[in-house]
Amino acid sequence: MLDQITLTVIMTRMFVKPIAKTECMMDKTKLLKVKIKSLAAEAQIIRLEERRAKQSKQYTLLNELHNHRVGPVRAEARAALMAYGMIRGKTHDQIEPRSESLLGEDYFNTKLVFLDDKEKNHRTRVAQLLKKYGPIRERSLAVA
Repeated sequence: MLDQITLTVIMTRMFVKPIAKTECMMDKTKLLKVKIKSLAAEAQIIRLEERRAKQSKQYTLLNELHNHRVGPVRAEARAALMAYGMIRGKTHDQIEPRSESLLGEDYFNTKLVFLDDKEKNHRTRVAQLLKKYGPIRERSLAVA
């Protein structure tokens, strides 16, 4: 006769499905997608507050809100979208087709010496997000 502990272990093995690596990766990409959506919502909220500050003639607050929206919020949203696209197997040209930078396929291999600080910070942040949320998929899996 089986004791209670052995019976519990057998029951949990029968009903609990082991988590595959692909499911873990999908959870991470979901987290990145939530981050992108929350940054978009933050930009909308800031725009609303900018309108309110403009109506009440609080120009100092208006400038601070505007600078926050077009500075760190926009940069983080761009980096998150770039990382999300790369995780899905897209190239830089597919993600940002109108980009004026000469990056092409070698997004991370281009020498950083020739780039301005804004682009260096952007690439660094994209690399950090890729490290946190998942590897780049093989290009053969991506359908252009």
